[in-house]
Amino acid sequence: MDEKEIEITNKLQELEASLSQERKLPPLATDQARTELLGCALASDQDKLLLKSDLQCLFGLMLISVGVLMVFNHARVGSGMMTIFGFNSSGAGLPLLILLCGLGFIFYDYKNRIGWLLSVIGIALVLFILLSQLVIYFPHLTLLGFIFMFLPLAAGIAITAKGIRLRKQIERKVNNQ
Repeated sequence: MDEKEIEITNKLQELEASLSQERKLPPLATDQARTELLGCALASDQDKLLLKSDLQCLFGLMLISVGVLMVFNHARVGSGMMTIFGFNSSGAGLPLLILLCGLGFIFYDYKNRIGWLLSVIGIALVLFILLSQLVIYFPHLTLLGFIFMFLPLAAGIAITAKGIRLRKQIERKVNNQ
């Protein structure tokens, strides 16, 4: 054999070796473009599940906020509930008297604990009276409207709970490994 044939044989062997090495490489992932979100590639199935749980929680919270907005939009607020207990619309005089006494003690001596206690009790009673006199009612609403009003709220709670459960399952698997 002359040198040209030896050189051709060597080149063919090199080519066969490079082809056999290429065959040992794993096939290219065709769905890698689908697993990239916001420019960061997901490394494993665990990362995909974490992303899925986060998206479920986010979507669920968005649905909850839409449901709460719809309920707040349809609710009407009035007053008059505390008249049963003897408080009318101007019946907050006693708690205001307690609050003023507490503030008087505080202005006299700001370290006086009784003054601070009376002030806190007075503020709490005034807030209680204001909030307890509110009456929340829904005006005329059809059953379908009621269902559409509470559907995003219920679906959002369910989807958020599903996302949280998925996240906890992933964390348990990671802790067990």
